Amino acid sequence: MIKMDERPTLISASLFDEASESVRGQIDRFDPITGIEGWAIDLADTDTVLTVELLIGDAVVAQVPAGRSRPDIAEALNLDIRAGFAFADDISERIVDLAESGTQGALRIRIAGTPYLLPSLTPPPDLRLLLSGMGGLNTDGYRGFDMMARLSALRAETGDILRQPLRPLPENSLGFIESLALDEAGLVWIGGWMKRAVTTDQAVVIVDRQKISGAMAITMFERADLGSDAYGIIGVIHSDWRPTANSELFIYMSDGISYLQSLRPLNIVSKKSFAEHFSHRWPTCHTGHSSTLHYLLDHPDSWQPTDGAAGPQVRASLEKVLVLPSFGCLVIGWALSPLKAIENFGLKFGSTILSCDTSALSFWPRPDLASLVPGCDLLTDRAGFVAIFRGVIPPRDLDNPVLKVLLSDGSATNHNVDMKVVQRLGRAASIDNVLQLYPSLRSESFFRDFAAAVRQDARSLAEQADAFKVSPCQRAVVIGIPNERSDAFLLFENVRHRFRGRRHGPGLVFVAGRGATRHAVIGLFQELTASTELPCSLFFVDDPAGSSYALPNILDQLGADRFAFCAPGVLLTDEGWDAAVAREEGLTLIAIDDAASHGQENGLSMDCFAWNRTNLGQWLRVAPSFLGGLGGHAARLLRDDAARIIPNGAWYFRMPSGSLLKRAINDIAMVA
Repeated sequence: MIKMDERPTLISASLFDEASESVRGQIDRFDPITGIEGWAIDLADTDTVLTVELLIGDAVVAQVPAGRSRPDIAEALNLDIRAGFAFADDISERIVDLAESGTQGALRIRIAGTPYLLPSLTPPPDLRLLLSGMGGLNTDGYRGFDMMARLSALRAETGDILRQPLRPLPENSLGFIESLALDEAGLVWIGGWMKRAVTTDQAVVIVDRQKISGAMAITMFERADLGSDAYGIIGVIHSDWRPTANSELFIYMSDGISYLQSLRPLNIVSKKSFAEHFSHRWPTCHTGHSSTLHYLLDHPDSWQPTDGAAGPQVRASLEKVLVLPSFGCLVIGWALSPLKAIENFGLKFGSTILSCDTSALSFWPRPDLASLVPGCDLLTDRAGFVAIFRGVIPPRDLDNPVLKVLLSDGSATNHNVDMKVVQRLGRAASIDNVLQLYPSLRSESFFRDFAAAVRQDARSLAEQADAFKVSPCQRAVVIGIPNERSDAFLLFENVRHRFRGRRHGPGLVFVAGRGATRHAVIGLFQELTASTELPCSLFFVDDPAGSSYALPNILDQLGADRFAFCAPGVLLTDEGWDAAVAREEGLTLIAIDDAASHGQENGLSMDCFAWNRTNLGQWLRVAPSFLGGLGGHAARLLRDDAARIIPNGAWYFRMPSGSLLKRAINDIAMVA
């Protein structure tokens, strides 16, 4: 477990680097008004919820457990864990109270009982600014684009609230929505009042006869008709909810308890009337997202396509978009702006907004665009670009992409992206396509995160198996069928020769692809079934090479515990068959005797092994994912003194194929 040390240590925010400390974490947001939140985890003991503490110098201001839902961390580690934290809404008052009483020093966050400090995406605020009062804590650093991205990210945090029973108990009411409007971009604007000490942006759940995930940002102003414990609000809601005259609206905050409710019937006004009604309130708004919301209200077309119709006459297009939903997307395209310098890019899929990773942004000449801007040679010298847009894209949002070009003066233009250029990696396009955009991919700073997402995405697809015929059995030999027709005939002939007329033994289970050999495999399977009295089963998967990940699913359907597995292209020898049908309960590694398998230690590979369903399932829950099935990498993780090793147990009649990039993606999993 973590031990205390005298010297403070800044830990790593990467889950997959080679840092000596097993503790990782990060402060995602460090603002006493809009929130102090992040995540922390001990990779050596993921079941333990860490506690983090906010410090002024060495004085502890507050402690909170890092036990909130963080789907991105859980998905990256393939574990059902909670690692997020957020400090209470009144944290700014506690900081100011301590500072005014004489406590001095830098604001930091430390894992309790350790010397480990969390790194921050943004610098912590200067303590002297906090002492200047709440007016010095305005969160007006956002532009409209940034706020939309912030709200889009917050929407992903509503999973826990959606699962809770939401009850509008009167004592938990925060206030009322007195009017609302829907703008051209689908944002819902709200005006009303609420009690003080509420976070100025947060994930929310809208309840209108059903639960709908969303996010809300507000700004506050004083109202003479309210008591000292409440203030007026102007806010915006980003969600798929659309108000109607019959709506019965409740907005539940991120705690899943407190809520706002609306007047009945709903007071729905036009966006113009809403803006005019609150126009005199903006100068008196305080502590919330005042200027940002004012900007959004004046520019409702924040993500509406302009396609060069705006003043700067910006032209832009994406020519290839490679999507990996758990990572984001990689793009190649071009942009021309004759009057204003291009500062950055944004990308929107459905209601999800992705941020551009500027460390991976590069430009190059596009002389083929000279006809669009005659005489502007300097402009075409940097017109082409390659970029990565990071973020999780839910399946519902894999549509209607829009590219935003951000200009140096803070303005922006939006450009429709043709869905014909959008391809999903691992389905429509192979991973090797990424090398066209990033030839030095393995040296890029994002490669580790990209590789982890690729492996997990491939594993999720590989885990699915559809049954053609299921014959229950207690023991099974699971055999992957190669995609090549001639190899499939060879494999079935070998199995039929060995088990013809057999009455007793394990079930024979075949796993084949859904490609051109499917019909031939069905015919071969029927012939084999007629030649033996052993239970025979047939399953189909997208890619037989990764069929080892479908084993838990297949074994559950069979009711089998003990099993042996042979990947496509592997043929068992007599010694291997004896090991495959044996009743030993422990792990058996069946060595593949082939000179071409020089990359494997003594031929050991999980392309050929025997084990039991329970132990395999437990191991898979914590093991890293690999492209193309478990293979030799997994065997190196599993080999120990308890494993039974069968030399010369199998040979390859077709070696597994794999590019250098695929090997690099698997190699880095062993380093993580």
